[in-house]
Amino acid sequence: KRHLSAPWRLGALVGFCGWLPFQADLKDAAKAPENVHRRLAAFFQTRLGIRPPASSSVLPSNTPFDSSTGPLRTPVFLGHAVDDDVIDVALGRQLRDTIGAPGLDMNVVWKEYAKGGHQINEEA
Repeated sequence: KRHLSAPWRLGALVGFCGWLPFQADLKDAAKAPENVHRRLAAFFQTRLGIRPPASSSVLPSNTPFDSSTGPLRTPVFLGHAVDDDVIDVALGRQLRDTIGAPGLDMNVVWKEYAKGGHQINEEA
């Protein structure tokens, strides 16, 4: 099994009508590009309580990461309706801007929908 600091890659991430808790902490974790994977793993472990399974092998601190295939290279699609009355579209834009910013540099495709509220709808 893999864990958050492992150099694996998901096929994609898809998010609708979302926001990013702990945005400032995540930006801070991304400030050192040379060890961003380890800093993000530590962020998720300490802030969200996500830990690798006891049976997984933990990578030594000197294990190199391949930045072209690691978790931050996972393509991301984010969609948000402008008329969402539960989570303001401005929070979705902040999510997009944070994970696409230098340090994280995730490949984000952003789609804003004029209508749709806080649900997934078929475009007319």
